[in-house]
Amino acid sequence: MPNRQELWTILHHVVAETVKANGIDAADIAPDSLLGAELGLTSVDTIHVMITLEERLGHTLDLESAVMVDDEYASDLTMRELHSKLCKIVDVT
Repeated sequence: MPNRQELWTILHHVVAETVKANGIDAADIAPDSLLGAELGLTSVDTIHVMITLEERLGHTLDLESAVMVDDEYASDLTMRELHSKLCKIVDVT
């Protein structure tokens, strides 16, 4: 299992590949970038990102756990928030 930094690198790479079609450069993706509002991820893109992460990590990810905040679907998440949630899901300290 990757450590926190490695998981960040994997997440950043997967998101960067996904948003490249939106004309967003990987260098413009920051920890506080909003996935939807700033990076243009749709719900379908988010599912694609999660499936790709599952494949790269070899770990099943609970999509709902990743996109829920206070028992409600988040309207948008930052890269940092998603990273934090992924660390909890895959038990990375």
